[in-house]
Amino acid sequence: MSRFVLAGVALGVALLLAPTTSPACACGPEARFVVAHGTSPNGAPWRIKADQEAGTAGSPRSALLEFTSGDPDESNGLGYFSHFSLPIPPAFVFHAISGSGVYPELEGEVSGFARPRATRLVAKMSDGSLVEIETQRPPEKLRKRFPWLRGLVFFDQFYPAAIEPVAITAYGRDGHVLSRQPA
Repeated sequence: MSRFVLAGVALGVALLLAPTTSPACACGPEARFVVAHGTSPNGAPWRIKADQEAGTAGSPRSALLEFTSGDPDESNGLGYFSHFSLPIPPAFVFHAISGSGVYPELEGEVSGFARPRATRLVAKMSDGSLVEIETQRPPEKLRKRFPWLRGLVFFDQFYPAAIEPVAITAYGRDGHVLSRQPA
């Protein structure tokens, strides 16, 4: 097989396994269970919800994640959805999306999810600084109900609006790089 065919097959497999994202709106499915939450340094509440969608003859069972920042009852709320097929592929390490927070003049944010084996996530910022990304495990009750949640941790990390992430690196327990993603 030619290198181009092998590269095409590899790209196709990567695209099939990659999580997809779309803006959050009241027009689609809604995740029901809060798996992580907090407040930005400037006071904006954030939450990550998860749910499971049953498979059909034409599509596999999948996970639905809903990321939101701001008051859900007010128009200043921001968010997006992410979907991926279950079970989670063993090679998956992390997925992150960066954007402006509820207060874009004050803060930006990077949110996503990772495998717990990524014990340290670090964002390299446009000014050369490094930001440690804190993760949260889903509540134990939800990990029991949805076993696939045992394989994930979640994050929504805020940083000053004057800078932005250039790349995010996931490290394992031994300090070796597991994966690096441009932001």
